[in-house]
Amino acid sequence: MFARSVQPDTVSLFSSTGSHPLGLFSIQVDSSLPSDSFVHLLNDTTSLPPPPPPAALISVPSNCRDQDSDTSQGRELSQTVLHIQSPTLQKTFIQCPPLTLHGAWGGKGLGLKHTWLHIQVRNLGRDWSFEVGIVDKVGRQGIIRCSTFQVQSEFFPHNIDLL
Repeated sequence: MFARSVQPDTVSLFSSTGSHPLGLFSIQVDSSLPSDSFVHLLNDTTSLPPPPPPAALISVPSNCRDQDSDTSQGRELSQTVLHIQSPTLQKTFIQCPPLTLHGAWGGKGLGLKHTWLHIQVRNLGRDWSFEVGIVDKVGRQGIIRCSTFQVQSEFFPHNIDLL
């Protein structure tokens, strides 16, 4: 996708405050759970606008809300954020590069050559996960998976040289 582009030092694939924040992504939701599974942009402080019916936002546990105490686990932002909600992680997600109409992205990937990835996630007191597919200089592929519910770390037998 970006392999033949001049790449600046910093590339932002997603910014919730941009004019079309999900323009580079495909969105997949679990259609068997229409009230529980959705992808939606909303104001973090007010949770508005609400998602279209029948979708219903989960309530954030009180111990995760921004409070004037040292026990607060998260901060609310007075700006638009991406809210992805589903009890089935495998069926509700965003993906970049986006899937084509035929369900494949052609195996080309993003073609970015950066060595750093920054993701900011707010603690909502619920399990979450994300995956990033990578390819090293010699073409070996791997997946970095981060989750709040995996207890044991997994190490794969091959090393991937990202530099």
